[in-house]
Amino acid sequence: MRSKNLIACMLLLLFSITVWAQESAMITGVVTDENKEPLIGVNIAIQNMPGLGVITDINGRYKIKASAYDRLVFSYIGYETVVVLVKEQKTINVKMKEAASTIIDEVVISGRIARNNMFKNESINSNYGIGNYTSSSEYPKS
Repeated sequence: MRSKNLIACMLLLLFSITVWAQESAMITGVVTDENKEPLIGVNIAIQNMPGLGVITDINGRYKIKASAYDRLVFSYIGYETVVVLVKEQKTINVKMKEAASTIIDEVVISGRIARNNMFKNESINSNYGIGNYTSSSEYPKS
């Protein structure tokens, strides 16, 4: 009888230590870019746990409750996703890199569309019998 009580107490102690070791803690940190500028609105979520996430504030700071050995996923549009393993640390600062596929080397601006629309309006007017005018100064005054 005494050995059964001893085994039950040992199992209870072992179970309570296991539960205590898996307690979640508040993880804080700052998310910055390569120039050490804070990133606003970065998504931070616990991997494989949908709905458990936060976003960074205006200073790039965040707070999230996570357990030891959870993985935090940092994602932001135009930047590479970063996955960090939470061990025993309470502060995790992340530096995000710009994604190579979003860097634009050159931009081409075309003004041809606006010019085509101007000529399109003149051709519509000529179909209604108003006349075929080459500039707006030749339109009849009403």
